[in-house]
Amino acid sequence: MTVTITTPCTGTEFIYVAAYTAFDPANPAQNVLGQAGASPDPTVTFSFDLAANQSVTIVVSEVFPGAGCSAYSGTISGLSAGATTPATFRSMAAARTSTGVMVRWSTASEPGLLGFNVYREVNGARVRVNRGLIAGKGGGRYSYLDRKAPSGKTLRYWVQAVNLDGSRSWYGPARIARRT
Repeated sequence: MTVTITTPCTGTEFIYVAAYTAFDPANPAQNVLGQAGASPDPTVTFSFDLAANQSVTIVVSEVFPGAGCSAYSGTISGLSAGATTPATFRSMAAARTSTGVMVRWSTASEPGLLGFNVYREVNGARVRVNRGLIAGKGGGRYSYLDRKAPSGKTLRYWVQAVNLDGSRSWYGPARIARRT
């Protein structure tokens, strides 16, 4: 499987991209399938092997927090015969508003997708912030307003794609700097 991530950031604004069988924010060195490392290039690509029926989580993060590289797009290629990817994820970003944090993401297509959940990191764990599943619509732009986002902390958000077969995929994180 090959992952390609593109960001508008270049030069000294690095992103780090890795694939995991299961991602634990408290221990990011565990369960790594492959990684591109830190890159100043606007496009990073890496490959890894994925066993049949194995899930993968792709994590994109800023090497230097607050550098403004939280917008990116990506593709996954090289899936084996019979495997499907429910959503072709294009971008994800989050921004503070006067009423909370607005999380936005877009997809190109969503075959086999049921919908999405939005998660915020709380004490090192992902906690779902939406009450009900956000229904998929076949591709396009989505947004969710987290009205309960704390203002005095650095925040990280993920979008979880929930497939019709019950499997799940993760996208993110999008990082929000601490509000002072």
